[in-house]
Amino acid sequence: MWSCCGKHVSSAPCKGEEFHVSLDYQIGELESSWKFYVTPAIVGASSDIRQAVAIDCEMGTAKSGESELIRVTLIDYFSTEVLVDSLVSPDVDMLHYNTRFSGVSASQMRQARSQGRCLRGKRRAREAVWRFVGPNTVVIGHSAHNDLNSMRWIHYAVVDTWLIESMNANYKDTEARQLENSVSTEPVSIDKGNEPKDDQQEKPKKKKKGSGALSLKTLTMLRWGREIQTNGSRGHDSLEDAIATRDLAHWNVKNKYCVGDSISMVK
Repeated sequence: MWSCCGKHVSSAPCKGEEFHVSLDYQIGELESSWKFYVTPAIVGASSDIRQAVAIDCEMGTAKSGESELIRVTLIDYFSTEVLVDSLVSPDVDMLHYNTRFSGVSASQMRQARSQGRCLRGKRRAREAVWRFVGPNTVVIGHSAHNDLNSMRWIHYAVVDTWLIESMNANYKDTEARQLENSVSTEPVSIDKGNEPKDDQQEKPKKKKKGSGALSLKTLTMLRWGREIQTNGSRGHDSLEDAIATRDLAHWNVKNKYCVGDSISMVK
């Protein structure tokens, strides 16, 4: 939120303060929070490691204003078997859970914690994913850097469907623009208080997140004629999005859809 007036970042700042308050961190706190971890080597034989997987994560907003992992979903690329699908209990204080987009509410997180049905923090989330992902596993994501950042994870075999589609010279064709313009808008809301509560306060309508020509929602309709993310104020479903990401990658493989002479096709 704006430090001058306490308004959400989607609002214009009041510009009423001569000086704005910056965040203060304890020594080593920022480095610890943003330490990244490389996919570990496989020790011995593991039948759980997959050749290729698709991932999707949901994020809320920490009190620091930074994006925080709150759900992770991982599926097998070839079989679409669900390997991991779990809420992730944040190990930092939360401002809100971005429920209208993430599909995760504060009450759902509290219930999952009390019943032991969630992963505790980013470290446990990484460990759950690494059970199925080795250094040579191909990880497929849509704007995959967001998912990897949220998990503080470095992986060297990544296929980003957003990048593949963005390199297509025809991605701004008429059909894509029509789909983009037809996407509905939803109000945005945030949680307030020391312990995040379920979304209650609504902000003025704005363009819905992920509604552009290269959004997963638009591309899934364009490539497969399938509607996703139709839950409105209940937010996204990371399992649905992970499957859509996998299907989008598979569409490109089946149609040998790559751009530029420098891009090699899978034989």
